[in-house]
Amino acid sequence: MVLCLVLGKEVTDRFIFDISIEMWTSMKISHLQNGIKEKASLSVPAYKIKLWKVAIPTKDMNDEKMKILINKSHEFINVKEELRGELLDAEDSISSKIENVPADNHIHIIVELPKPATEKRKLEDSDEENGNLKKGKLLKNDKELVLNLINNLPDTNDKLFTVPALPGDDTDTVIYNRSCYIYLRDFILNDKIFNRYCITGNPGIGKVYFGRIMLVELLKQKKSVLIDYEGFTAWIEPNGSLLKINNEDRTTYRQVAGQKDV
Repeated sequence: MVLCLVLGKEVTDRFIFDISIEMWTSMKISHLQNGIKEKASLSVPAYKIKLWKVAIPTKDMNDEKMKILINKSHEFINVKEELRGELLDAEDSISSKIENVPADNHIHIIVELPKPATEKRKLEDSDEENGNLKKGKLLKNDKELVLNLINNLPDTNDKLFTVPALPGDDTDTVIYNRSCYIYLRDFILNDKIFNRYCITGNPGIGKVYFGRIMLVELLKQKKSVLIDYEGFTAWIEPNGSLLKINNEDRTTYRQVAGQKDV
């Protein structure tokens, strides 16, 4: 396991990310980015997150690096120079950069988020024609992504598999399968009593990944799926038909959700 701190958060907000032996031996830093993004509930795309390998003792308040984290505005910290950080490349294997058993009572990973954009957009969507054209292109791209998913549904029994990107995603979703995913998947699909389940839990336990697994399995069974996450709500049919639902149109959402086979 590694102890992580998101730059800009209080030092006391550090958190542990568990790296299994399988993950350590077979996966890359990009997978670690995805996992930390989910664990910390970060809203930015995983590929935009910078991970810095550091060694900052948490019990020694006289350590210079810890003093910097506590006393200096994180906005102005140079992680490489002041915290002696090593920027981790997304393509590197985890085992080549992270020790199997990192030192106790140390921050091992500094998570640096991209700076917020300050420039105004050069093009405004005030022109109705241009606005409609943009919406049309977005809808076309949405359909293409959904069709690509349907045509490339992975085997969710595999130990490691990739779910093609959905609208709003920046990249495909790589899932390291867990035994609990397989158990819950089979339990839900084989249950003949209930037709609705609510999966809850703390950030980082794998709810998003499990949701993608269920999406794949339901589409394989030729079921219509109502998918709803930040920035995208739609009714997807197994043939690729897509009914996109606007965020403000909750009436349509309720009507679709009430369908028997959705």
